[in-house]
Amino acid sequence: MQEERLPFCATWTSKVGHSSSASTSDSPIGLKGTIGYIAPEYAQTGQASTNGDVFSFGIVLLEMLIGKRPTDPMFDNELNIVNFAERNSPDQILEIIDAHLQEECKGFIGASAEAGDLVYQCLVSLVQVALSCTRLSPRERMNMREVAIARSQNIIYMLEQPSESKLCHARVIW
Repeated sequence: MQEERLPFCATWTSKVGHSSSASTSDSPIGLKGTIGYIAPEYAQTGQASTNGDVFSFGIVLLEMLIGKRPTDPMFDNELNIVNFAERNSPDQILEIIDAHLQEECKGFIGASAEAGDLVYQCLVSLVQVALSCTRLSPRERMNMREVAIARSQNIIYMLEQPSESKLCHARVIW
């Protein structure tokens, strides 16, 4: 059983009743997905889409940057990984990123204002991409082509910068 092999990716199945126009009875539709990664519209309608995949990608990107799963106990009631990132972006980005990522880039951030600024800009850009992927409305989300273009622009920008800031910056990019 997949849930037993990958407990950190606990999956759930829920029955959602939908009325068809031809019938007044409810027909159950099973939703499958990983808690915290499912797009709101999929949870509501049961209709999978590429927009839902973009939402999940944004959650995974936030998870990588922040170092917390969307199911972390700190996310309860109204606080979730998305609004946590929104509340702390851009001013507190360096405080909320994963401790390992902070350690990885600490020397570069402290080396010079220029190198620290590059790392900060890259982190803010990544969080902005993640937040753009996790908008509540599917129409407001970036599509994966836009994500790729945004990442390409950051890589080009990084390559144009002085070499001492490239190591950390490249690791932060992906």
